[in-house]
Amino acid sequence: MSARETAFRVLRRIDDGAYSHIALSAELDRSQLSEKDRGLASTIVYGTLTWRRTLDRLIEPHSNRSLRSLDEDI
Repeated sequence: MSARETAFRVLRRIDDGAYSHIALSAELDRSQLSEKDRGLASTIVYGTLTWRRTLDRLIEPHSNRSLRSLDEDI
């Protein structure tokens, strides 16, 4: 599994109510990622959480549907 796939799994778990640091730690423990890729996964997760509202506000005017109605994976 890649760093990006790991980050995606963590973000899905957070959306389901998991705490970010616990979900990230659990996924990293399960993964066989290198230290570099573990860092990338962490950066993706925390960067996404930090910028999520801003990204949502930037995306929303360009979508024909509300963000809540978009496929969860998007």
